[in-house]
Amino acid sequence: DPVSKPTVTDDSGLALRSGVVGPYHVGQYLKLACLTKHGFPLPNVTWWRDGELIDDHCEVHGPKIVRNDLEIKNLTWTWDNVTLTCRAENYKLRPATAVALRLLVISLPKTVVLTGSKIGLAGHELLLQCVSEGSRPPAILNWTIDSEVLKPNKKFQNTQYGESTTSTLRLQVQKEDDGRHISCSAANPSSPQSVINNHTIITVHYPPTVEVELGATLQIRDLKEGEDVFFTCKVKANPPVTSISWYLEDQQQVQNVSMGVIVSDNTLVLQRVQVTQMGNYRCQAKNQVGSSRSTPVLLSLKYAPTCETAPTTYFIYDKPINVTCRVSANPQATSVQWRWNGSYDAIATLPVPGAGEGEAAAQLTVFPSKYQEDRGLACWAANAIGRQAVPCSFNIKVAQMQAPLSSCRLANITASSLSVTCSEAINGRVPGTTLYTAEVYLENGTLFANVTSPKPSFNVSQLDAGTRYHIQVFVNQGPVTSEPVVVEAYTSRDAVRRETEPEALVPSEDSFPIWAVMLGVVLTGITLGAIITLQLLIRCYKKRRRRCKNSDKSSPSQTSQINEDSNPDVVPTSDTAVVIASNEGDLVAISLCQAPDAGAVAGAATVIYSKQYQAQLHRGQTHNAPGSSYQQQAATMRTSREHIDIVELNT
Repeated sequence: DPVSKPTVTDDSGLALRSGVVGPYHVGQYLKLACLTKHGFPLPNVTWWRDGELIDDHCEVHGPKIVRNDLEIKNLTWTWDNVTLTCRAENYKLRPATAVALRLLVISLPKTVVLTGSKIGLAGHELLLQCVSEGSRPPAILNWTIDSEVLKPNKKFQNTQYGESTTSTLRLQVQKEDDGRHISCSAANPSSPQSVINNHTIITVHYPPTVEVELGATLQIRDLKEGEDVFFTCKVKANPPVTSISWYLEDQQQVQNVSMGVIVSDNTLVLQRVQVTQMGNYRCQAKNQVGSSRSTPVLLSLKYAPTCETAPTTYFIYDKPINVTCRVSANPQATSVQWRWNGSYDAIATLPVPGAGEGEAAAQLTVFPSKYQEDRGLACWAANAIGRQAVPCSFNIKVAQMQAPLSSCRLANITASSLSVTCSEAINGRVPGTTLYTAEVYLENGTLFANVTSPKPSFNVSQLDAGTRYHIQVFVNQGPVTSEPVVVEAYTSRDAVRRETEPEALVPSEDSFPIWAVMLGVVLTGITLGAIITLQLLIRCYKKRRRRCKNSDKSSPSQTSQINEDSNPDVVPTSDTAVVIASNEGDLVAISLCQAPDAGAVAGAATVIYSKQYQAQLHRGQTHNAPGSSYQQQAATMRTSREHIDIVELNT
């Protein structure tokens, strides 16, 4: 009978029908049973390895059943990919029946090692390397972050060499990656269920992230002035923070127990908090990587009204004035009361909301008092929290008519500029409440410039050459303005007219030194003029005495003829007259020597004119000297034997 095809089973009795046996691990025990159930005579069952006989020991296990068990106690790499053949034959003239199986022997990964830096900086790349050894065929490596399996991409790639597989992971870490578990697993591709792995925990350094929280038991919308408030700074940082600072707006808060400010670790305590401590609070934390500030938390308190107006002085003259009371409160003020000092009667007004949050203002119209006395005034506001503790105070002072300035002087007159300096008529004006105003008008009455200064001194520039200007200077105190001091000014004609816009009149800071120089020049001119005049008078007097002696010898007919021809209203041509005038000041000196033909007694007169003085005559007669112009100097004089008189003097 022919032999049936052998059947191969493993050590569990499972028939192996495919052409592959395994995979089996290196060092594993292998047992394969090959048996036949037909054939006569009984067949011979043998095992062959790649065509070489390795086992011919078979046994009969029943009627027509022959079996041969192949046992390998310790598989080695030499058995991998070997073809095992079980053959059965009972007659040489018949072909043997056989079953061929390919044996797979694999080696699982023996080690998985992680290398590289396990500490990274947020926003930077972290490199980790995984190396697996001992797998045959080479192992496949996979990365896992926490429970997320990464797919091979640009982040990592596997490289194989012999029984070694290497994978490099490139990871852009953020602060959220701090403390995450990173695992590398290795598996033989022939046995993916047999996995070994290694893992590490990465550390990510990053600057602090901070957040300010109000105390858990506090309601930020219900906080009132005088209560205790505390803040907590929640910090997350790696490495840990080295310092925590607190800020109100941009002002650092330092511990001050006496003021109720307590700083402890990450906590800020404000005891008996005040309105002045309202604002945005931040905390700032630092570590080795950097520093960060939290977003602000606004501390807003409910409080009774407080005064926003500094003590103010109002001046009242003959018209009513409005006094303004400004307060701030939270919630907003609902009423305002006024009271005069020494009075128990209150005047109620309604506040009007202001521009800022919680601000309000109220006005009271004050009328002039018939008693003409200074008074004190105060205002109180109230809201839902309470009444204003400290009132706003005001002084209502009766303004007095201001005395005008005593005089104003011009200096530094050029074709395009001049200076005005005025003198006070009184002393003791109140500093800070007295102002001086200068108004410059063109000749046609058009206002050229207007300026207010705390000093009675001004400069004018950008003027037109050869032009007349009308300047008025006032004293102001509150609503009261003095009578003006009027100054007429002319610019020089020796410059080309400027075609520019006029500048504003500006206060002068250096006019006093200029006037001092000018005063010296004027005094020098007066002195020189007096000396010259005196010399002329002496010479004239001596000359007249000589002429008078000669005249005594002349005939009476000659004298009579001269007297008949002389006109007493006209200065004789034979008289000697000298006029000395100065355009820099207001001094005009006129010296006149009478001719001997005018009378028997020769004389001399000297006239000196000034705006602040009178004309004085050598023989003792005095006349007021009119004058309004520096452009002309002329004198018409009448002489006689008895006196010398001034008929007209224009300066």
